[in-house]
Amino acid sequence: MSEFQLPYKALPHSEFEAVKDKLSQVARSIGQSASVESVFFKVPFEEVPDLVASRRVFLSKGYAYVAMSQVVSLVVTQFRCNISKALVLTNRKWTATIKEQEKDRLTPIVEALSNAYFGPDYSQPNDATEISPKDIDQLARTSFPLCMRHMLEKLRENHHLKHGGRMQFGLFLKGAGLKLEDALTFWRSEFSQKVGSERFDKEYAYSIRHNYGKEGKRTD
Repeated sequence: MSEFQLPYKALPHSEFEAVKDKLSQVARSIGQSASVESVFFKVPFEEVPDLVASRRVFLSKGYAYVAMSQVVSLVVTQFRCNISKALVLTNRKWTATIKEQEKDRLTPIVEALSNAYFGPDYSQPNDATEISPKDIDQLARTSFPLCMRHMLEKLRENHHLKHGGRMQFGLFLKGAGLKLEDALTFWRSEFSQKVGSERFDKEYAYSIRHNYGKEGKRTD
């Protein structure tokens, strides 16, 4: 770690012995050998969100105990942090000096990048990723990010989500491949348990159809 100037130190032997049983339990829970690695790093849990989300680390008092075999997550976190800092500094220098000097050559290209989108194109149908309502619970357990899994749990619990939650979760399901008719079936099955089918059709179905470009400006 010191060779690459990473701010992490190995867990002292005394502290390792104190949590060894907990580390062994985590190893068994993710299908690894019960024999625990001897080198661990104690880091703030927010620095390894991928390991926390997949429950692959022991957590205690806001810290995650990261094994040497998992250290790539720490490296990735530091890399992203360094890139973010470098981009901020570059932006300041760009705004202060370079932007005006390169107004005819680089400026139009750089400013266009801020409006570019390089993610998946959800405006076009993709049959390969089509899902149905019966797939949602299984996909939530295996593939959903934690925030979306939490929304589904709240929806199942309360049979309702506020407008912002419905928009966010609804568009997420659309991007995952849920068709309009299936989306209406899914939302109706939950909301009707609290507000009834008639009220759902009057007050909530419109926004779902709107998400799919069937209402309003009809833009998918």
